[in-house]
Amino acid sequence: MRRPLATWLLLFAAYSAALIGEGAVQPEGTPVDSLRSPKMSDRAKAHSELWRQRIELVRALTDILRSASDKDSTSEDTGRRSHSPKYLAIVLLGDVRAEEAVNLLARNITWRVTLRYGGTKPRLVQGQFPAAESLARIGGTAVPAVLEILHRTTNPLKRHVCVWTLIAIDGRDVARFRIEKAIERCRFSGMKANLEAALEYFDNEDLDFPPPEQSENTQDK
Repeated sequence: MRRPLATWLLLFAAYSAALIGEGAVQPEGTPVDSLRSPKMSDRAKAHSELWRQRIELVRALTDILRSASDKDSTSEDTGRRSHSPKYLAIVLLGDVRAEEAVNLLARNITWRVTLRYGGTKPRLVQGQFPAAESLARIGGTAVPAVLEILHRTTNPLKRHVCVWTLIAIDGRDVARFRIEKAIERCRFSGMKANLEAALEYFDNEDLDFPPPEQSENTQDK
């Protein structure tokens, strides 16, 4: 589920080009080129510039995600993987490991997109719940937000997707351990019951297959 650093650099370069515009005068070289410079000062400046671009990219993507409707799509999205703005923002936030967007992604964890491949709908969690996939890409930083959902939710689908996300981040044994420790520390009976209900999902060997029911968070494409 991890993607190489090259993915980040390509995203930054594309975003920077879009900001500058095709008609603008371009400086010699790019920050990526400068990373190869024999001069330490050039490499340091390149690092700072790429990080600045990353910050701007994440800010733009979170703005898109906040403003997008759950039904945000276009007619071109039907029947093929031409993603809506909301879908693209969610996926790219995962691609750049945007830890700053963890809480926003967690609020969209059961936003469901039914993509079609050759007329066939996928059955796996992976492919249907892009925010869960992005949280899994971000990794350990996302764990507290997912556990917080499990403390509070009584929704079976949300529990299922959250448990899948924890397993995708840490593996089944560590994910189970995290929930068990959360149960030990929890002082509120209602929240403890929610966590205990989540723990039961580890007895399910088919966590990759979520409930098929449609919901208000499902977007058919």
